Amino acid sequence: MTHPPLRAPRKSQAAPANPANAEASGTSTLLWAALGLLLLVRLLSLALVHVEDSSEARYAEIGRRMLDLNDWITPWFDDGVPFWGKPPLHTWMTAAGMGVFGIHGFGARLPHFLAGLFVSLVVWDWQCRERTAASAQMAVALLWGTALFYLCAGAVLTDMALLTGLVLAMRGFWRGLHAPPAQGRREGWLLFVGLAIGLLAKGPIALVLAGAPIMAWLIATRGYARAWAALPWLRGTLLMFIVSAPWYLLAELKTPGFLDYFLIGEHWRRFLVPGWEGDRYGNAHLEPRGTIWLFLLLACLPWTFMLPLLAWGRGANRVMVTSPSPRANTGEGLYLWAWVVWPCVFFSASRNILWTYVLPGLPALAILGAAWLARDTRYQRRARLVSLGLLVTAALFVGVTTKRAADDRVKSAKEVIAAFEAQRQAGDELLFVGHRQFSVAFYGHGRYKPLSDFEALANRLDPSAALSPGGGRRFVALRRWETHPPAALRARMQHVAFHQGYELLEVVR
Repeated sequence: MTHPPLRAPRKSQAAPANPANAEASGTSTLLWAALGLLLLVRLLSLALVHVEDSSEARYAEIGRRMLDLNDWITPWFDDGVPFWGKPPLHTWMTAAGMGVFGIHGFGARLPHFLAGLFVSLVVWDWQCRERTAASAQMAVALLWGTALFYLCAGAVLTDMALLTGLVLAMRGFWRGLHAPPAQGRREGWLLFVGLAIGLLAKGPIALVLAGAPIMAWLIATRGYARAWAALPWLRGTLLMFIVSAPWYLLAELKTPGFLDYFLIGEHWRRFLVPGWEGDRYGNAHLEPRGTIWLFLLLACLPWTFMLPLLAWGRGANRVMVTSPSPRANTGEGLYLWAWVVWPCVFFSASRNILWTYVLPGLPALAILGAAWLARDTRYQRRARLVSLGLLVTAALFVGVTTKRAADDRVKSAKEVIAAFEAQRQAGDELLFVGHRQFSVAFYGHGRYKPLSDFEALANRLDPSAALSPGGGRRFVALRRWETHPPAALRARMQHVAFHQGYELLEVVR
C-alpha cells in the first residue's frame, strides 16, 4: 500500500527555478512578526489573567501544596487527601515555576508556556530537516494559532506536559526510520523518552495515543521488519520504565490504593461508564457520544474558517511536480492523519470528555496544513492570511480575557484577598462560605479555610462581639451570584466593597 508524500518538492523535482521558488524556500518576516506578537500577548497574560476555579486553580493549588510541603512524590488535593487523578509531571512543573518566580499566576503558568514553546521548537526542527524553513515556520504558526493550543500553552493544566511527551515520541519513531542512519539512531531514542514523559504526565493513555497511529502505519506499509531493525525497542523500553516506573511504585507505597484508582478508575471507568461517580476530585463531563469531533473543529479555530479561503483559485497556483518523489512510499500522510484522528476515534464512544482531549493531534494537523500550503505558489497571500489568523487569535484572546476581567461571575478570589490583605490589621480574620474554592487556597497560600454553609458561619460568629479571636475585625467574603445569607445573618454584616466575583463584608455588633 502506498500513499502520496507530503514533502514539498525539492528544486530538482519542480519546474525550473524562478522568483516564486526562491520565495518559497525562505521564511516570511510578516509571519514572524505576527507570531511574535501572538506569543507576547500570551506571555503577558500569564501574569495579568486571574487563576480561576476550578480546573486551573485546582492544579495550581496542588502545585503550591507540593512546594509548601516539599513532598515531590505525592501531590496533595487537600489535607490528608492525596491527588491520585494524574501523575505528577505537571505538578512538578508548576511547583518548580513557583519555587523560582513566586506563588502567583505567572510562576505557576510559565513552565507550561515554556513547554508549549518546546513543542513548537520540536516541530520546527523536525520540519526544517524534512522540508524547508518556510514550511517549518508555517507549521509553527498554524500550531500556535489554534485556539486550543494557544489556551493550553500557558494554563496550569496537565495537557501541555502530555503533549511534550507525545510530540517527542511521534517524531522519534518517524525520524528513527527515515532520517540518515546516524541521525536515525539518535532520533529513535526520542520515541521512548517521549513515552516516559507521557507516563509521568498522564499515565498509560500516552501509550495508547502514540501506539495506535504507529501501529496503523506499520500495518498499512508493512514496515514491521524495518521498524524492528531501526529502533532500539528493548533498550528503549527499558529506559522508559527506568524513568517512569519508580514514581508509580513510590506513590503506591506512600499512599496505598493509588494504582487501583488510577489505572482502573481513571483509565477504564471514566471513559466507559457514563456519569461515572467514582471521581474523587471533580465531576464527570457528560457529553453526547461523538462530540469529540465537534471539539476538534472548535479547537482548530480560527483555521476552521480561514484556511478554506486559500482553496479558492488554488488549482491554477499549485506547485507542479515533474518527477516522482524519492519518498513516495513512506506513507507520511497516513502517519500524520492517523495521529490527528486517533484521539477523536478513541474518545468517540466516551461521554466523559473534554475538548482538551483533541490536543494530542494538533501538531500533526499543523504539519499537514503547512504541507498543503507549501504547494500553493501564492506565497504572499498565504503569509498574509495566516498572519491575519494569528492576529485574530490574539485579538479574540484579549477580548475574551478583558471581558472576563469585568465579569462579576468570574470564579477567582484574587481581588478580594488582595483587598483584604491591603487593609489588614493585626488580628483581622477573613472568612469564606461555600464549597471548596481552590483559588481561595491558592491566592491565600492556604491560610483561609471556607466554612461549609451559613449555619457554620453563624456558629463561628460570636453573637456578643464582632471581633475575631485574635482581637481584630472579622470580614466575610461571599460569592455574589450564589451565596445569599439569611436576613438575620446578613443584618450582622455591613457591605465594604465588591471585588469581581465576591462581596466583602465586615461583621458588626
